[in-house]
Amino acid sequence: MGFDCTLHVVDEKRIRDGFVPRLLGRSDERCPFDEREDADALWAQVRELLAGSGRDADSAGRAANTACQLAIAYCAAELPYHYERGFCLSLWPEAESPEAAPGELLDDPEGLFTELVAEHPALAGRFPLEIESNFSPGCFASADNVPAFLEWVEPRVQALPEGDRRPYRGLLLVLKEAASRGLAYWEGTDLPVPMMVTIRPPADLRRADLEEHPSPEGIHLACVGRAGPIVAFSHALGFPNDCRTAFADLTAWPPSFSIADEYALSAARSRGGRWVTASMTPDRPYLYRVRVADRPEGAKTLLLPPDERENGIKWADFLGESVVAVLDAKEVYPEKTMLPALLLIEQDGRLAPLEGFPPIAEKFPTFGVVHLDEGDVLIWGGDGYERRGAGSRRPSRSGRNGTSSSDGPRRLSGPTASSTCASASSSTPGEARTRSGTCLRSRT
Repeated sequence: MGFDCTLHVVDEKRIRDGFVPRLLGRSDERCPFDEREDADALWAQVRELLAGSGRDADSAGRAANTACQLAIAYCAAELPYHYERGFCLSLWPEAESPEAAPGELLDDPEGLFTELVAEHPALAGRFPLEIESNFSPGCFASADNVPAFLEWVEPRVQALPEGDRRPYRGLLLVLKEAASRGLAYWEGTDLPVPMMVTIRPPADLRRADLEEHPSPEGIHLACVGRAGPIVAFSHALGFPNDCRTAFADLTAWPPSFSIADEYALSAARSRGGRWVTASMTPDRPYLYRVRVADRPEGAKTLLLPPDERENGIKWADFLGESVVAVLDAKEVYPEKTMLPALLLIEQDGRLAPLEGFPPIAEKFPTFGVVHLDEGDVLIWGGDGYERRGAGSRRPSRSGRNGTSSSDGPRRLSGPTASSTCASASSSTPGEARTRSGTCLRSRT
């Protein structure tokens, strides 16, 4: 699933003197957070959890977790924050710095909720200190510690190869903003805030030689595919209700856009000009299907697999002029078994298993298609295969020496080009007070 992280500038005084009294019903002072359509429902949800916090430790943990989530969202309505997929201080890669997020620079957020703990004593010691699951707040650094944290982060980022620094830009922006305002830093994953960026680098730190062009119709651009001068971007903040994918034609500047009413995980074009997406639409949220068309915004034809499972197709591309796709692996509970990922190919208007390629019982298998001038290389399970013979459709797995049957693709021996189309987003943080996150969302 991964982590949709947001890194926040927060005001400790606003939380203590504004948020907590409001949560306890001791104040009716309106604030920017109340402009949200779901504000009343979110207040009610956390208050309900607080009312049951004394039942057991898990109830107290859930109540403390959601109170923190709501406090961050309360601040986000009037202070800047930054969205980053799969990265924040809690998830700092240990391989790059085993001393990541030093404890002496972190603070316990419980100090923000003194009045709340006095009213609900079971919350004491239950406030999360770092991210350990989805729907959870993470590291908190008070205003007093933010400058020192910034001093700790900056040299470690500068020591990385230039290409590896990108995930850290947002963290540096937020820490610098918090330091300049004398405010605190707080982070979380899957919080009840729009997954977006509300903070930008100062003008003097932005490249003057780059010309910007706004995204169309408020689409938050997340690249999901490219074919020649056309680049496909999903509306990363829209799904599951606002499903759109923008196709930017960069033949000329400024680019022109065409919009398809779907949220795509991947998009690709064949040499013959057909387009394929693995995408969802609002009528079937989180069920991803293969859609084929003659042009990006054209009428779509569905290619359905024998079984769609819960979430359907996770990726699609072309092998020659035939669509290939991967049916997502699925963990089955309570048995804790794994339904394997399946490699599928277009056949008579549907998707069928590609013979000779066994299922892979891994949650994040390596797969893809590498399009070369002389033909396509199929990646499955980390191995590369090329098709031998223009009319051949029957693959067979070859030996380690690169030999194969004459009617199938040849497995490439030695290192090959590869394409990883799915990757685990994981972390192994230390001991934390909360064992599982609680989704804080409006019920309306």
